[in-house]
Amino acid sequence: MEKVRQKCGFVNGIDIGAMGSKGGLSLGWKGNSLINLKSFSSYHIDVEVQDNECDTKWRLTGFYGNPEERGRRESWNLLRQLSIDQEDPWVVIGDFNEITSSDEKKGGRRRSNRQMIDFRSTLKDCNLEDLGFKGRWFTWERGRQKSTNIRERLDRGVATITWIDLFPRYQVNHLSHSFSDHCPILLDTMGMDSTRGPNSQNFRFEARWCLDSNFEALIRNWWLEAEGTVPKRLEQMGSNMLKWTRVRNRDNKKIRNALEDRLKRLYNEEVSDDTLAEIAEIQLGLNLEADKEEIFWEQRARVNWLQHGDRNTSFFHKMAGQRHFRGRILELEDAAGNHTTESADMLKITSSYFTNLFSASTEESDEHLFGLVKPKVTASMNAALLKQFTEEEICQAVKEMPPLKAPGVDGFSATFFQTYWHIVGTDVSKYCLAILNGQFELEDINKTRLVLIPKVDKPINMTQFRPISLCNVLYKIIAKVLVNRMSDMLGDCINETQGAFIPGRLISDNILIAYEILHSLKMKKNGKKGHFALKLDMSKAYDRVEWDFLAGMMTALGFHNDWIVLIMRCVCSVSYSVSLNGLNRFATLLEDVKQRGLMEGAPIGRGRISINHLFFADESLGAQQCFAQMFTEAEEHHRNIIAISTWSLWYCRNKLMHEGTKTQMQEILGFIRGYMMEIEVSRKKLQPQVRPNLQELWRPPEIGIIKINFDASFQIRERLAITAVIARDAMGVILGAETYLVEDTVDSFVAEARACERAVLLAKSRGFQRLVVEGDALTVIKSIKRKNHEKSILKSITQHINQLGLCFDEISYHYVPRSANGVAHTLALEGRRCRFSGCWDDILPESIQVLAMKESRLRNVGDDRVSDLLCS
Repeated sequence: MEKVRQKCGFVNGIDIGAMGSKGGLSLGWKGNSLINLKSFSSYHIDVEVQDNECDTKWRLTGFYGNPEERGRRESWNLLRQLSIDQEDPWVVIGDFNEITSSDEKKGGRRRSNRQMIDFRSTLKDCNLEDLGFKGRWFTWERGRQKSTNIRERLDRGVATITWIDLFPRYQVNHLSHSFSDHCPILLDTMGMDSTRGPNSQNFRFEARWCLDSNFEALIRNWWLEAEGTVPKRLEQMGSNMLKWTRVRNRDNKKIRNALEDRLKRLYNEEVSDDTLAEIAEIQLGLNLEADKEEIFWEQRARVNWLQHGDRNTSFFHKMAGQRHFRGRILELEDAAGNHTTESADMLKITSSYFTNLFSASTEESDEHLFGLVKPKVTASMNAALLKQFTEEEICQAVKEMPPLKAPGVDGFSATFFQTYWHIVGTDVSKYCLAILNGQFELEDINKTRLVLIPKVDKPINMTQFRPISLCNVLYKIIAKVLVNRMSDMLGDCINETQGAFIPGRLISDNILIAYEILHSLKMKKNGKKGHFALKLDMSKAYDRVEWDFLAGMMTALGFHNDWIVLIMRCVCSVSYSVSLNGLNRFATLLEDVKQRGLMEGAPIGRGRISINHLFFADESLGAQQCFAQMFTEAEEHHRNIIAISTWSLWYCRNKLMHEGTKTQMQEILGFIRGYMMEIEVSRKKLQPQVRPNLQELWRPPEIGIIKINFDASFQIRERLAITAVIARDAMGVILGAETYLVEDTVDSFVAEARACERAVLLAKSRGFQRLVVEGDALTVIKSIKRKNHEKSILKSITQHINQLGLCFDEISYHYVPRSANGVAHTLALEGRRCRFSGCWDDILPESIQVLAMKESRLRNVGDDRVSDLLCS
């Protein structure tokens, strides 16, 4: 249940595990809701809701009636027991598995009057009133033939009079369903607001358009008909798409309403084979429309770790609405501390802030610093940077872009170019190559919209916003091509203490190092020399970087002048516009600043390009601050929630890379993005669930080779790691096992690396020569395979592992999922329980032996048989 809840985007929640394949309850909520658990069981979750909107408390009970008739009386007794406490307004909603009258059932055998009377009596004794509903009459259906079709109203909402008085505009809706035999129930406490009309907006490419069967043909025709340069052709296509979508939205709304109306009428008609067949066909059509709407809301929610196929949940709607609400600037404070809500005054405050931000510094020259910088870029590096650009580099840059990031001024997102590259790719590649080769200028595409992201709730000061830049995709392609060329040599040019955005490094390493330094300062009590820590205010450096400093630093590092000119063409040809609550009011500010003499450029390169500043848009730094703040201020159980959600997202990434189960993950809330590369996945339709395969099981090695599995258990409070290692041969016979306690461990990654180290040491002590080392720690396995290129905190451990590997005739390291590493995982938990450090050869627990025996027995079972066993 927890996986289902987290997949729907609810980090906070209460989960009641299922009993086998039956049962299971889950309650999820947003982070800003205050929920207090009162009681729970296998059939209910009872909570107290602190409602900030109405400034009162009320009670919510999710209820599941016993599906067995003989257990129904126990369910009613449970509901009566819960009704004793009616101090607060109370609402109960869920699957009661019972009806109140015979007209709530159609088909099948007749329901006993005694059962319906018992249910009605229970509701009356508990002072619960039926909330009614809108939509179809029955909430549950089974059977696709007239002779077997049964429909019942098993799901409902009931509440006390005090709750109904608290929410007089409430509304219960029976929603359409496609896959489950139950229809979803929506309880809206504020009532549906149908008075809002659609907002008029500029062109924005909608990813859901790609699901239209004839859209590709339209793209092809529009592209061939368009004239001029690539930016001009894109502008013409955008105009055509706006006209097309207005007609399409109107027609699609009519079609969808007609399908829903027809579906409602079919549900009320007599059941027949033709009727059921038509219902199935209509549901398929509604599913396609739901897929389109799902992509529509996901694109606005900007929560991109979720895959397409999570259905059109309210999570997307709420996230999109929450972003819209938090994104509006309602009040600003000027430099004198005066507050204003007028748009004109807020515009003046915004203009003043950015005028100061975009003005060049009058501080002394940094030439004396450049003389201290040692050149790092060699002649061979410069030759690699300045080689001819190719179409393959352009195509690769497009593929690496996250598809649903916010678009730039032109309104196109990367998903358009990725989806229709076979149509526009040739022209786009030629245009970008012409710019890179100096034939065209960048001004036509280097138009950036500045967006302010709140750092705090209800910001009123400009310093409480984090500005980011929304660039056109064409510019992003060119910039990414340049970045890709530089990526291999950045590690040599940038100091090891800088952990962000460098392959093989973790930005989180700096947090751990800072923690260790402060801890050592705190613990240091002896010695003649004292130490102190100095905290610097770096906000100015993060908001902007002077261009003359950037150019001078690149020159000092040894970059060729032609490469520096190419970089500067990208960054100094920009024109900015700022939207105040969605309205462009700040265009051409840079030109105005230059004309008034507030900004002075610095010439660079043979072309005498005038450079002024770098507006630095960095999302990772804000994420790091947010993550650290959450851990500092949150209570212990909230920290656990953050850690679990982060781990689950990392697990989804491993599933994608090594098992092929696609899960789109582009951003990780609260986690530092520099930890790993973003994954580009564009899933348009729900993928069928893949049956478990043999790769998810432990497999014995070849004859003559020893397989060693390792795992680790980490206790964060005690900073104690318990490593576990178990060695087996081709027959599955255990040749050695140990657990080892490692104190003062920084984090779980270090713990897993120590476990791998112990695995190699065990093999060396036992005289094994041909090894396969397996573990479920992907980060550790990749770090070992990087060898000398590893630059993270694991470097010293992985280097030692690689040195030990030279002692063997043959050794390889492989990542496996947790299901294929179960014995080592169980042994680590046993070592954690016993706090045992040493070999288990003669005292190996029986549970470990049994689990190892089961895994070895499956080695000769056929693929189909193993899959059937796993599925059952």
